[in-house]
Amino acid sequence: MLIPFFNLYFFYNIVSGNRSLINIHEDIFLLILLSFVLVIIYVFFNNIYGFNSILFTILSSFSNIGLALETNFSNLSLLFLILTIIGGASFSTSSGLKFIRLYTLFKFSLKEIYLVAKPLYVSSNTLFLSKNKIKDEEINIYFLSIVFFILSLFILSGILSLHQIDFKDSLTLSILTITNTVNSNNYNLGDFNFLGLNITSKISLMTFMIIGRVELLGLLILIKKFFFK
Repeated sequence: MLIPFFNLYFFYNIVSGNRSLINIHEDIFLLILLSFVLVIIYVFFNNIYGFNSILFTILSSFSNIGLALETNFSNLSLLFLILTIIGGASFSTSSGLKFIRLYTLFKFSLKEIYLVAKPLYVSSNTLFLSKNKIKDEEINIYFLSIVFFILSLFILSGILSLHQIDFKDSLTLSILTITNTVNSNNYNLGDFNFLGLNITSKISLMTFMIIGRVELLGLLILIKKFFFK
C-alpha cells in the first residue's frame, strides 16, 4: 500500500541504489504526516482497534485503495475520509486532492496573512524546503483543482440525494467515487447496496469516477485546446 502513496521515482531510487535526496522532499513530508497520524490514532485508539488494524486502514485511506479488515471504525470514519481526500504524492497512482496542492495553498495562504499583518515581511517561496520555487500559475491551477473537486462533490451528492439516499451516505459515497476509493467499513458504507440504485445514479457514479481519475480541470483544458482554438 506504500507504492500508491509515495512518488513512483522514490521507489525507483531505492531499487536503483540512488541515495540522492533530490526530488524526494514531498515523500519525506508525506512520511512525516503518515507517522504523525499513525501516532495520534495509536495513542488514543490502540486499546480499541489494535496497531495492525490502524496501520492497515490509514495506508488504505491515504493510498485511496479503501480495503478494510473486519474491524468497524465507526468512530474514525470521518478521519479516514479526510485522509482519502488528501491522497498521496503528486506523481503516484493515488487519487485525492494530492498533498502537494494542499501544502502549496496552505503555505500561500500563510504568506498572504503575514503580508496583511506585516507588509514588509519577506517569506520563502520555495517548495518543500528545496530550491524549486512555487509559481503563481501553479497556485492558480491547484486552487482551481480544489474548486472543481468541491463542485463535483456537491453535484454528485445532490444527484444521489434526489434518489432516496440520505445526505450523509450520499456525501460519503460521492467522496469515495471521485477519489476512486472502494466503499468499506472504514467509511461505514460496507453494506451499501448498489443494486438498489436507479440507472441515473449508476451513470452518475461511473461518470464522476472517470472525472475524478482524469480530473475535470484536465478535461476542460483538452476541450479548450481542441474545440476553442
